[in-house]
Amino acid sequence: MKYLPNILTIARIVLAVCFVFLYLDNFIIAATVIFFIASITDTVDGWLARKFNAVSTWGALYDPLADKALTISAFICFAVSGIAELWMVIIIILRDIITTIIRSTSFIDKHIPTSKSAKFKTFLQMTIIAVILILLCLGRTDIVYSDIVYYAMLVLTIITVWTLVEYIIQLKKSK
Repeated sequence: MKYLPNILTIARIVLAVCFVFLYLDNFIIAATVIFFIASITDTVDGWLARKFNAVSTWGALYDPLADKALTISAFICFAVSGIAELWMVIIIILRDIITTIIRSTSFIDKHIPTSKSAKFKTFLQMTIIAVILILLCLGRTDIVYSDIVYYAMLVLTIITVWTLVEYIIQLKKSK
């Protein structure tokens, strides 16, 4: 049980790659199932790590990376499909790269915990991705390619930028 949380983290990264191939090959239902399974591993690995006292430095560093791999994969697929604006996806990706660098380099000296707004951002990302995938499975492209998704992504992009600002402020305070 000690290594199961880390195995689930690795599985989430592998599932993110599977998601991309399935989505881009237009197997949307299979891609959606893979996305949901991968999302569940995020909840389960954290729960297992805490329950069995298997929290590790490795897990603390790689679990967020696995989350980012999953969400970034979906957003790239959405940009390729014309569902999400490329500039929004680029901002989301750049934020994730920058915060990962900040968190991993500061992890050695002083751990910068994930903020509540960053957790909300991740929840919102997963929710938006899940809703889009479900709508695609239902054939509701009229909604997927509408202003509703555009504005949802715009709000997410703004929250994403805000969470980057928060991490930069935390980094400056920790020095």
